Amino acid sequence: MEGPATQQDLYAYALIGAVNACELATKAKVSVQQGIPAAAQSVAFVISRRHGGRVKGIDKPLTPEQMFDGSAVQITVLVRQGCYGQLSAADKKLIDTSIAQIQAARNQRR
Repeated sequence: MEGPATQQDLYAYALIGAVNACELATKAKVSVQQGIPAAAQSVAFVISRRHGGRVKGIDKPLTPEQMFDGSAVQITVLVRQGCYGQLSAADKKLIDTSIAQIQAARNQRR
């Protein structure tokens, strides 16, 4: 097992997940509603197995739910930046709604 995951590690894992979700959505026609959770679960698994759920700067290991939720947020943002223009109208709506919820949650914490 390696040390805690760095922000660079987390970004790389999320980027891999976003590419996977984009490929599923654009080529296999699997909705992002299915693709993003599958990708987030994969990223959470890697963080758990490779880093013991530990992230640099956080005192205790993340729970599986925290790893999944954080990964899903990052992947959603990266899907929006990556393949949004190639998504179906339904998938775009889901991404837009998710991004709005993420922004609202961030604003509440301020």
